[in-house]
Amino acid sequence: LMVASSVCIMVAMLGGWLSYLAFRLRVQEEEALLARRRLSDAVEAIPEGFALFDAQDRLVVVNGAFRRIHSRQGNFVKIGMTFEEFCRLGVRAGLWKVVGDEEQWIQAKLARHRNPVGAFEVELAHGAWLRVSERRTAEGGIVGIRTDITDAKAREETLIQSRSALAAQAEEMRTLADAAMQADRAKS
Repeated sequence: LMVASSVCIMVAMLGGWLSYLAFRLRVQEEEALLARRRLSDAVEAIPEGFALFDAQDRLVVVNGAFRRIHSRQGNFVKIGMTFEEFCRLGVRAGLWKVVGDEEQWIQAKLARHRNPVGAFEVELAHGAWLRVSERRTAEGGIVGIRTDITDAKAREETLIQSRSALAAQAEEMRTLADAAMQADRAKS
């Protein structure tokens, strides 16, 4: 009877412990879900295009801005696709302004992606410009940020044209000044 009582007490204690562990597991799952939602909301709130590729170069996280930037020629961005698939589908969809041989362009894009060093600019086929910044993560993945710089490029082009026009006007003014000086000398 004592042994049976002891076993019952131990089973009750074990049951209580298991209930406690199940409760803690549910709490931790809820906390993990909340953390995932917060992270997802934070990534989605980023106004620039955001993408995370894992160590095997597969797309694991992407925000709406990234999808919008790359969906003008069709929605081909899919979680699980490799960066190479992303490049090839983008070329087929006519997303990028590819200069020269397509395969060489893709290989150059892959090399730059696999060995990220600083930001670079790329022109899309419809005339938009992006500043692309990629960095390696501690796990070997790559985080990419795509910033639309189309307006800045347009302002830059306007400034270049204005400088050229001013330089041409300055040269014309120099020519006119030289002609006026020569005419003044001739008159003297």
